[in-house]
Amino acid sequence: MTSGAVVLLALVLVLGVATLARWISFHRLGYRVLRSSRDQWVYEELSSAHGLRRLVFDGEMLVRAPHTLWIPDAASWDREMPEWAHGRRSEIVLRIKKRAGNAVALVESKATSLNG
Repeated sequence: MTSGAVVLLALVLVLGVATLARWISFHRLGYRVLRSSRDQWVYEELSSAHGLRRLVFDGEMLVRAPHTLWIPDAASWDREMPEWAHGRRSEIVLRIKKRAGNAVALVESKATSLNG
C-alpha cells in the first residue's frame, strides 16, 4: 500500500468515526444544532411521534467575532414558530447556546419568517 493510500484510508476512517459520533450524540440527546449555510443555523430534534422537527434561524457571519444568530424575542416566539415549539423558547435557546458555545452570539429580534 502506498503512503497516499494510507493517508486516504486514515482520512476516511477519521471522517467515518466523526460522523458516527455526531449521529450517536444526536440520537442520545434527541436534538442537534447545525450550521446549515454561511448565515443560517438549524435546530433539529427527534420526536417519536412526528420524526424530525426543525427550526431555521438566520444570522450573520462576522470576521474575528462570534456569528450573530437572530432569535425571535419572547413576545414573537409563539406567533413565529411552529406549534410544536410554542412555550419552549427558553429550552430551545438554552440548547442552542449549549451546542453552539462561543461560536454564536444570540440576538433577540422582533420577528422571523423562516419557521411559520
